[in-house]
Amino acid sequence: MQLKIEMYDVKDEMIFDTEEIFAHEIIQEVDGYYCVPVVFEILDEDENEVATITAYFLDERRIADNGLEISTVADMFSQDLYNAVNTLKKSENYSDICSEAYTCYIETLYVYPMFRGLGIGKYLWENIADIFEYFTNRNIHAMVVYPKPHVLIEGRTNTIKRAIEDDELLQVMKHCLVSNGYEEIEDSNYFMKIYLDE
Repeated sequence: MQLKIEMYDVKDEMIFDTEEIFAHEIIQEVDGYYCVPVVFEILDEDENEVATITAYFLDERRIADNGLEISTVADMFSQDLYNAVNTLKKSENYSDICSEAYTCYIETLYVYPMFRGLGIGKYLWENIADIFEYFTNRNIHAMVVYPKPHVLIEGRTNTIKRAIEDDELLQVMKHCLVSNGYEEIEDSNYFMKIYLDE
């Protein structure tokens, strides 16, 4: 299935096929931000919304070079981000500061109901680091996610998503994470995957 992914004002949109590996090239460009909140929109050929990804990227090296703590920076943006970073730091597999890389917190990965069951969520999880690297031009050091099912709330824009209690869907999400190499951090319900380590 051919889809389009875009991240506004950062890089040109990209067309990709869910039957192929997400091919990309990283061109190192260092910006001036400690933390970058982003929203990715995935659309089909008819411009229908297929999926949405919201995430935060923390520039570990820039944070350290300026004498700051990653937890302090995370706390400036979101309580969820702060909790995720502090949980990640407790893991013995995570080491602070990876040169020219980001720590990423995936706040939501939401596939719209009419596009579920087509392998889109699975594809996004399998290729998410490459997708993020394409748009940010930086390597990913570590990813952390707190899986939580969401529901679409009908409104003026039809893009409002709210976290819900759905144990069956939560188990599917956890299975998807584990099958893609994520590990739960000490029974915290946070999952992480390390991509680079110094």
